[in-house]
Amino acid sequence: MKTAELAKVKEAGIAGGGGAGFPAWKKLERQAEWLIINGAECEPFLQSDQYLMRRQAEELVQGMLAAAQIIGALKKTIAIKRTYVQEEAALKEAIARSGADIAIKLLEPVYPAGDEQVTVHGVTGRIVPPGGLPLDVGCVVISVSTAVAIAQAQKGQPSIARIVTVGGYVKQPQILQAPIGTAVSQLIAAAGGATCATPRVIMGGPMMGRLLETEATAPEAAARQAAAPQVITKTDSGILVLPPNHPLVQSREQSVEHMRKRARSACVQCRVCTDLCPRFVLGHAIEPHKVMRAVAYSDFRRELVAGALLCSECGLCEVFSCPMGLSPRRINIWMKGLLREAKASPCKELKRREAGDVIGVSARRLAIRAGLGRCISARSESCGEVVPRQVVIPLKQHTGAPCVPSVTVGETVQEGQCIGTVPPDALGVPVHASIGGLVTAVNHCITIEREGSS
Repeated sequence: MKTAELAKVKEAGIAGGGGAGFPAWKKLERQAEWLIINGAECEPFLQSDQYLMRRQAEELVQGMLAAAQIIGALKKTIAIKRTYVQEEAALKEAIARSGADIAIKLLEPVYPAGDEQVTVHGVTGRIVPPGGLPLDVGCVVISVSTAVAIAQAQKGQPSIARIVTVGGYVKQPQILQAPIGTAVSQLIAAAGGATCATPRVIMGGPMMGRLLETEATAPEAAARQAAAPQVITKTDSGILVLPPNHPLVQSREQSVEHMRKRARSACVQCRVCTDLCPRFVLGHAIEPHKVMRAVAYSDFRRELVAGALLCSECGLCEVFSCPMGLSPRRINIWMKGLLREAKASPCKELKRREAGDVIGVSARRLAIRAGLGRCISARSESCGEVVPRQVVIPLKQHTGAPCVPSVTVGETVQEGQCIGTVPPDALGVPVHASIGGLVTAVNHCITIEREGSS
């Protein structure tokens, strides 16, 4: 293991850019046979990784080689969708210039290609065990943005900005670069503003993204926003603006109790949600249709509901599979919470099924079914830059413990300066100033006003 290179990754504050925010240094501190760069960009709406592969392919390859050295990987593969023609060409050129032994694996343009476990199977043929990690089958998987950040970390550059896809109901869908802590509203304004009345915002993609609250939808929205400001973090790669009556918005606003009542009256036990579930196809003991039936009738026997713990929350069941418009995903998430409180563990049984080479459904068909056929972000060869006068940087943007602030109100900081450190022996990553300026507030976030701003 290359200790110095790993230390640079840790000091740079890199959290997994794929959405989960797992500290990159923790993922790289163990040896593995295979390093996989996940360039399939799971969600049908997001295009940030595609932009990075086209425009920063050399840094991606440099970051991959650094990560491979750290973990001692013998095999190195970049997994992308076969429709990414320009991205493949850019990567091949960068690989050729590096002289490295890096393979490119072309995946089918389906959802959820890009899911970590589906990607491992597509590249290696191996199946991550239920409740396990890719490391259990000798693999480490990192995102495109993480690989680029690792390359920058080797040059001493911390993780302070994100490439973000802004689309949906906006005037000029585009790809933007923004400092960590930039207000979401500023990125929407940079995309020309919303084109619908009372817009709602999903952070991330349409399938797994979270719906931001507003004063109209949450009685304590103001207090919640103060606790979790609506800003860009290390894990955000997409902003999707939708009207309040859009199906993706309305499904997220339904209460669990309402969904249980609907399941009791409308679930026809057709089992399409199970047959198309990526984890089920891989052989995991998850059958969403049985969980739906059990929850609808309050039959919480472990053999019926424990499969919820294996749900990847991809959303394929609620957006595409269910003919009745129900939400097995939301039910699974609710049930997972109850099972974890009860300290239940998932079934480790793995049943070999004929998964084939393709797991999922056409991304194009999925986008149409999700009501996004006319509002997916326009492909962009350039990247706009948002320059905020103020950033609000959360001290917790990652899996693990929140950072401890290392600056005080009234202090002047430089761009890239460490402003929050990880507690001793805790899992986490440090945070850095994404702009230079004056620290005006320190609590669960650190607010910085750019020098010269009024």
